[in-house]
Formats: sequence, C-alpha cells, structure tokens
Amino acid sequence: MTSRIRMKAFRSDGEHVASLPARIYEDRRSKRPTAIQLRMDKPAGFKAGSGQWCYVKVKSIDNVWHPFSLASSSRDPQIQLQIGIRGAWPAEPPPTGKPWKMPATTATWTYKLLQEVRELQSMSESSDRQTEMDVKVRGPYGSPFTILCEHTYPAAVLIGGGTGLT
Repeated sequence: MTSRIRMKAFRSDGEHVASLPARIYEDRRSKRPTAIQLRMDKPAGFKAGSGQWCYVKVKSIDNVWHPFSLASSSRDPQIQLQIGIRGAWPAEPPPTGKPWKMPATTATWTYKLLQEVRELQSMSESSDRQTEMDVKVRGPYGSPFTILCEHTYPAAVLIGGGTGLT
C-alpha cells in the first residue's frame, strides 16, 4: 500500500513539510500487519549515515520521543524508517475483508501508528487529497559505522542495543 499522506518533520533549525509515502507490510498467510515503512524528505541539515538513528514523536498518539534506526543510506534524498508493529494480537484472524485490530487494552505505540496511517490512507483515498500527520523528527544520532570501517579498521564486529542496527 502506498498513499499520498503529508507529514511535518522538524529539526532544531526549523520545520519541514514533506510527502510521506507509507507502506504497511503484512504476513503472507494471515494478512496480519507486521511493519510500517515511513519515508519523508530529509529536512535541511539532516546528514545521516549507516548505523545512525533518529527520534520520532507523533503528537496525535503521545508526547514521547521514540528511537528508530535509519533504514536509508546517506545518499538517499529521503529518510526511511522500518517500524515493526509490536503487541499482542488476537489469536483468531478477523472476518474476511476486515483489518486486524489489537484490543484497546493492549494497543502499543506502534499499533497506534498503524491505525493513524490506515486512517490517513483512507481519508486520502476517499477525498483524493493529501492529508497531514504531524510528526516531529530529531536526529540523526550516533556515529556512522562507515567512519569506523573506512578509516581505522579493515573489519569490525558491531553489537547494538536499544534502537537496533539497520
């Protein structure tokens, strides 16, 4: 699924509005959503390298910064995030044609993001207009792995925790 959604992203040097293609990945057999891909144009001054991460805040969900590894290369004109959907899904699949839903009592932040993307896609398709999702982005953070591997050592073993490694 790709749809026309707009998002706002900002850095300390100002605000940036970009087109946000969003894709929802599903399990082939059960059709249960497993991940979301978000892409946005890089804000001015956003110079990312492999192994770095950024923080994302979606005010319609909560007011907390969430860390995500960058899945795009340093030369890509866009920031790409691959976000796995966490949480406890119902054991039984929904009726045919209905989307998977997580119970409200166990809904995670990533599931709420999925719901936000679904809603914006539906609104964009029904109105044939772009809608906006207010998303704030900070970063990138961390030292790029390329600096380590290009200048100092011929090989490296990298162990990561927290935000993961792309």
